Amino acid sequence: PPAVEKPSAQGVSMTIEAQHNAGITTQRVTPSSQTGTVNAVGLVIPFPDVSDLVSRSIVATMEVNRAKAAQTISQSQFRKVITNQTLAQQQVERFKILNADNKNISDKALEAAQGAYQSSQSDVVSAQSTVALDEANLRSAQLSLKAVQDAATQRVGPVLALWVIHNAPQFQQLLQRTSMLVQVTVPFEAALHKLPRQLVLHSADGQQYPAQFVSNALQADARVQGISGLYYVSAKGTSLIPGITLTTELPVSRHVSGIAVPSSAVVWWEGKPWVYVETTKNHFTRRLLQTYTTETNQWFVTQGLTVGETVVTTGSALLLSQEFQSTFAEGE
Repeated sequence: PPAVEKPSAQGVSMTIEAQHNAGITTQRVTPSSQTGTVNAVGLVIPFPDVSDLVSRSIVATMEVNRAKAAQTISQSQFRKVITNQTLAQQQVERFKILNADNKNISDKALEAAQGAYQSSQSDVVSAQSTVALDEANLRSAQLSLKAVQDAATQRVGPVLALWVIHNAPQFQQLLQRTSMLVQVTVPFEAALHKLPRQLVLHSADGQQYPAQFVSNALQADARVQGISGLYYVSAKGTSLIPGITLTTELPVSRHVSGIAVPSSAVVWWEGKPWVYVETTKNHFTRRLLQTYTTETNQWFVTQGLTVGETVVTTGSALLLSQEFQSTFAEGE
């Protein structure tokens, strides 16, 4: 094994010759940047029980339709009696002229025309009353339907409320569980002005689920502090059930400064990623990567390294082994 000149619980000292023999290489790190991303968590949630709202909506909708039909008939009848009244009035005026012209129309005929006109006036008053009553019934039915819509909005939000009230295909698919709702929460630090309209969610078994934004969530996810929204996901032929956690990575409109290091530089210990930094000449200290994202063949580190430091790019696992061998030898 490579010679360890100066064992240390916090690092390893190794001659240049020993480094060469062990295949250890180093690299001075330089600044880098990338478009920021943020991890968001999604929770598949059950659709609330809205059977009472569905029943009330059906009844209220029927009442509105019935009132609209009655109003259409009464308005048509009103237009008809108005026309009859106009014709009767014209008849009276014509008969008056003829009666005054040497009795070309008899007094009896004129009286009959005047009686018909008076009757038409009564018909107009009656039709007006019917129209007013039907309009009042329609307003009452519409208020009842709006009350159901408001109750649905309070319970499930405005978009889902419309799906329920109108018995939309999406609502039927949610009831049949061929589609599911996922509550996605984006951390506040992402500083997103609004949630994306579409995104792709990932399950623990590697499945991908395209998701469509529905509305903002009425309740926050207790597990994550952030902005929550509801997304509509097709679940046909999948194993999605309420309670499953999904994840997604979202781009954010800001550039993040950091340091890119090759994946070969990273060594894992106690479930955490570390790199070895040459803190003094030929002495390597293990450093925890506190904040990072992983990319193809490299890690983007935003906390844990400083620009200009020298990092071991190959041989980190050997240094880790040497560090603990030396610690163990000291303990003896």
